[in-house]
Amino acid sequence: MLHYSGGLKYRWHLSDMENNMRKYIPLALFIFSWPVLSADIHGRVVRVLDGDTIEVMDSLKAVRIRLVNIDAPEKKQDYGRWSTDMMKSLVAGKTVTVTY
Repeated sequence: MLHYSGGLKYRWHLSDMENNMRKYIPLALFIFSWPVLSADIHGRVVRVLDGDTIEVMDSLKAVRIRLVNIDAPEKKQDYGRWSTDMMKSLVAGKTVTVTY
């Protein structure tokens, strides 16, 4: 909104409503887009690749899932086979829900 403040200069003055809109519209967009930011994969574990990676059958396709903040040794590294076997004992053939 443009207001004449005297003299030869014009200044922009934001009303309280405009200030509130500038504050709350980004917040509202973030809140209402939250469900879009997360998703679920629900399915059966069809393959364990190593100690931190699995494949889950979601509908008609296998989705490769790498677990966040887990750094398990690869199969060829020390304890790699043990790590893979432990993951298999925990999830192989089971139904899981992965949220990302």
